[in-house]
Amino acid sequence: MTTTPVRPEDVPARPWLTADAERWAAARLPAWARPKWPALALVVAVFLAAVVLSPDEVCTVSAPCGPEWGGAVVTFLFACHAGWLWLLPELAVVSAPVLLWTMTDRSIWVGGTGEKAADIAVVAVLCWSWASAGVRLRVRRRQRVLALDSAGGLTFPAPVRKPGSRRPPRSSRAFIAAVLVLLAVSAAATALGVSGFRSDEAKAAAATRTPAVVLANGSEDTITVRFTGGGPAGRHRIEALYPEDHVLDSIVPVLVKGSWMRLAAEPYRERFGLQSAALAAGSLAVTLLAYGLLAATRTRALAGAPTPALRVQARRRHGRTHIYAADDTGGQRPLLTYEPFGGTASSLGEAVLYGAPHEGAEVVLLRMTTSSVLAMEMSAFPARQEGPQHRRAQDRALDGERTKSARLRRDKEAKEAEILVAVATMGPAKGPVRWKGGPVARIFGALMMCLAAGMFTGLLLDADRNGISHWLGALFGGSMAAVTALPPLTWRITADAAGLRIRRFGRSRQLPWADITRAVYTDGGHLIVRTRSGLDDINLGSVGFPQAERAFGVPARAARAATEITAMVRDPALRPSG
Repeated sequence: MTTTPVRPEDVPARPWLTADAERWAAARLPAWARPKWPALALVVAVFLAAVVLSPDEVCTVSAPCGPEWGGAVVTFLFACHAGWLWLLPELAVVSAPVLLWTMTDRSIWVGGTGEKAADIAVVAVLCWSWASAGVRLRVRRRQRVLALDSAGGLTFPAPVRKPGSRRPPRSSRAFIAAVLVLLAVSAAATALGVSGFRSDEAKAAAATRTPAVVLANGSEDTITVRFTGGGPAGRHRIEALYPEDHVLDSIVPVLVKGSWMRLAAEPYRERFGLQSAALAAGSLAVTLLAYGLLAATRTRALAGAPTPALRVQARRRHGRTHIYAADDTGGQRPLLTYEPFGGTASSLGEAVLYGAPHEGAEVVLLRMTTSSVLAMEMSAFPARQEGPQHRRAQDRALDGERTKSARLRRDKEAKEAEILVAVATMGPAKGPVRWKGGPVARIFGALMMCLAAGMFTGLLLDADRNGISHWLGALFGGSMAAVTALPPLTWRITADAAGLRIRRFGRSRQLPWADITRAVYTDGGHLIVRTRSGLDDINLGSVGFPQAERAFGVPARAARAATEITAMVRDPALRPSG
């Protein structure tokens, strides 16, 4: 068990001076190797284009279509590779050559010009990503060597986590449980899919091949046939991967075993959902497991033995800790940043950084907080090198925060001015005052309700041809449309001498004036009646659409209701007397 020094000044670590820090910062990634969002989006777009343009599988009686687990695994490996290129170059440098090896299959290059162009783009992207991941790992090694040189070979015991304290997110029980659940889902889906394919294989081996004539092929995944060679009488719907490929009145061989029927060229039932669930859950589990194991290995190396330490300047703001050179007392050039776990906000000050800093490193920081309290924090996620582009991004973020704060302040002042005008101009109400939705909100609500009705009606009219996915999609979409339509159509507030009678979703609630503090109309279109401490606020939901109301120049009824209700709260003389 190591002991934590009383203050950072007690650690005789060497300072990370600007000269050494500049040599370290110069070992940054070249521009072409940085995993930026546009580059990753291009990688995903190229992979999707190759999948979409790939020729469909040809199923014949002599060569029937199989379960196709291999193609599904390669597809998901492409998707994982795009994510690993961003998060885990250690895995991307391995997956890239594996995917390049799969591209050597001659059957991939049998398509037309478009398919071949997409495959060439895939090979180019894989070569770039392999080189990019390799360069990232090489830069990390170079930065680690430079940081060790700056530390002068001195090592110190890093502060350890106290027994019973919270664990970082990647080693928490919830993280481990999530990985185990994903692995269990993947295993269960794989077992169900494999058992289903084996069942189809056994039934196909014992089935009788019977000719049938195609009567209809307009469905998405089935064809309608009638047997001509002594099979079951009547019409029968049989699953088909590509129904449009079966010409009307043509003869197709069908495997029949009792009520089980399959095309002889497609004896296996498609289990795309199980395959996708198994591979998606497995891919995510492998990614999280590798991410957690790498982080745990690096963190254990920090706590297991004396580690290099550097004296630096550090500052924590906006949820991130920024590391500067020891003599950069003005905080002009950040070198490293990470999202901390533990500790509190602090201004720029002296600190001790444990661990060789590099892009993707796990570090521990010992510093003093703004209230002169000793604090130890560790990186919750791998550290990231800061360059000129990151500093510009920080400046833009700060400018955006200032602009947003100024806009919120102006909006607050404008609403306060509207309330003061209402207090000065409104006269005492002689009877109950009512507010309800305006024309824009009610029209939108009516359109959403029509959309929900159309989805439910279409589902019922074509119920026999809809699969479970269509049912779930229509029910979810129709329900969401109906729920969105109800608030702008049904809300109403009535003010009388006793208080407010608030109706939402067809239900009313009486609220006395003594319990009301104000009413607000948010930028998201929600009308909320605020109440005194100890009572729950009443949110009438999304009753308006501020952007549309401003675009059409239509006054918002909900905004007017919030202003007039607040005015009545402040000046009881404005409340209805009857």
